[in-house]
Amino acid sequence: ESINWKFRPDQDPTLEIQQVGRAHEGSYTCEVVVAEGNFHTSYYLTVLVPPRLTLYCDDQGNPVCKAAAGKPAAQISWVLENNSTPKEEGHDDGTVTVVSKFTAYSTNGTTCIVSHLAGNWSKSIAC
Repeated sequence: ESINWKFRPDQDPTLEIQQVGRAHEGSYTCEVVVAEGNFHTSYYLTVLVPPRLTLYCDDQGNPVCKAAAGKPAAQISWVLENNSTPKEEGHDDGTVTVVSKFTAYSTNGTTCIVSHLAGNWSKSIAC
């Protein structure tokens, strides 16, 4: 219902997808048949899903940054250096949640930076 094929003889043919979602991701092939032969062009549509960013303090007072359900997986970094290794959890819908815990011994606050193909975000917290 959201896919329209637009063709006019005086313009290149167009495939229009309104309100693109993850269900539209995949391979699309255009075949043009003319007297000179058949011509194929294939395209692969990748749908980006921006993650939902949350930043909170865990029970030990450590900042935890979570970039939930993004596609592809987001990258998490911190303004101050720390020895955290982000953990990734894949979901059935192809999205990925990334969680990183800030593990410095003492801080008055820190900032989590989330980098993703759909954009970049940051949040600050003091635990």
